[in-house]
Formats: sequence, structure tokens, C-alpha cells
Amino acid sequence: MRFVIICILITTASGCAVQQERVTRDEFLKFSTKEYFGFNQQQIISASEELFNLSDGNDYEFSYTKNGITAGRFYNVYMVLAVDQGNIIWNIETFPTDDGVIVEVIVENHKGGFLSPTTTFAYNDPANYELYFKRLDYMLGISDTWLTCELAKSVFEEREDVWGVLDPWCYVTNDAVPASPLIKTKKSGVGP
Repeated sequence: MRFVIICILITTASGCAVQQERVTRDEFLKFSTKEYFGFNQQQIISASEELFNLSDGNDYEFSYTKNGITAGRFYNVYMVLAVDQGNIIWNIETFPTDDGVIVEVIVENHKGGFLSPTTTFAYNDPANYELYFKRLDYMLGISDTWLTCELAKSVFEEREDVWGVLDPWCYVTNDAVPASPLIKTKKSGVGP
């Protein structure tokens, strides 16, 4: 009986959320916003949609606006004594400039489990946004390197400015690699 109680306590404690490091508004906007020169909104939206299709195939559902795309996927993981389930929601907004497009991203997790309330939190860590923008760079023909989850984890471990978990990209996903960039010709690139 003691063993069962200990197992239940360990399982319960392992389900507790880890406190995320707090970031300021300016810090968040710095890693969740990027300017692309020489591109238009439709190219950014199409490339973003392809990123999510590669990440988890048909599990993503999309809704569109004139200036962006929202991508959401439900996940469900059964463990021995627990269930982990939730919805990952990406909101990509684009804003045209004279020279290109500003891209703003936010990713949220609406998470719950068996007999637990649903909680909602935004990923306020640079890692998910950095991986989104690195993969977008590849799809737009700016970069020659596609970062898989494994490669991203090893690259980000060596950087002090990129921290956090990559769950929206790497937890219960396919992590497929594209055959080629969506846009074959290299364009002007990105802003600072």
C-alpha cells in the first residue's frame, strides 16, 4: 500500500507545472517579432502553413485572416497513470512595410489532463520562436539549414539568449524535413 501511495504522489508531483522565467514586454517582442525584407504577406503565410504541416501533418487545423494565420493542433498522450492532452495554438500576424513584412508570433498551450482543470499559458521563452523563425528562413530561401528538433536542441543549448522547451514543435509531432524551400530564390533577408 505504501508503494501505491508513493507512486501516486510522484505521479501527481510530476504533473505540476514548472514556473516559466518571466520576460518583459520588450524582451518578448524582441524574440517574437521579425522583419523580412523583399517578401510579401502571402509568402509568409504560405511558408508558415507549410511549417505546421511538416511539424504534424493533418493534425493542424488552420484559420485565416487577411493578415495572418492561426494554426492549432490537439494532442493526447496516454501514460500509465495519467493523460496529457491539450491544444497548441499558433497565431501569426503579418504587417506590410515599404520594404517587406513584419511578422509577429505568439504560441499558446491550452493544457489539461485526466481529472485536472484546463490551463492556458503562452510560451514566453525564446526557443519556440527562434525555431519558428529559423524554419521560416529556410522555407523562404534565406537559410540553407533546416533545424530538426534534435539539431535545434543542440544548437540552442550552446546559446545563452535562447532558452526554453520546444514542446510545440517537438512533443508528439512528426518533425518532418522539407524536400526543398518553398521559395527557391534567395531574397533580401531579414531585419535586425
